[in-house]
Amino acid sequence: MHEFRECFIRDPSGAWRCVKPADIQLPTGRVQVTAGSVFTRRTRFMNVDLAALLDESSGSPSSGFGEAGNVEPSRHVDQEPLT
Repeated sequence: MHEFRECFIRDPSGAWRCVKPADIQLPTGRVQVTAGSVFTRRTRFMNVDLAALLDESSGSPSSGFGEAGNVEPSRHVDQEPLT
C-alpha cells in the first residue's frame, strides 16, 4: 500500500491527485490509476472509494470508513490502464 500511496499527493481541499501511474491489488480486484486522476471521498472508482483508502493509508484523522482490508503490495506501471 505504501508504494501505491506514494503515487498521490493531497491538495488543500482534501482531494487526492495521482502524480504517476499506479496500480494496487485489492480483495475486490486490481485497480489501475493514470497520472492526473483526482479522487474525492465518497466517489467510487472501479467500485472503490480511493480517497478514503488513501486517507486510511496516510493516517489521516478524517478517515473513518473502516479498515482497508487485506491489501496486497502494489507496483507502479508504465502502461495505460485497462478500460
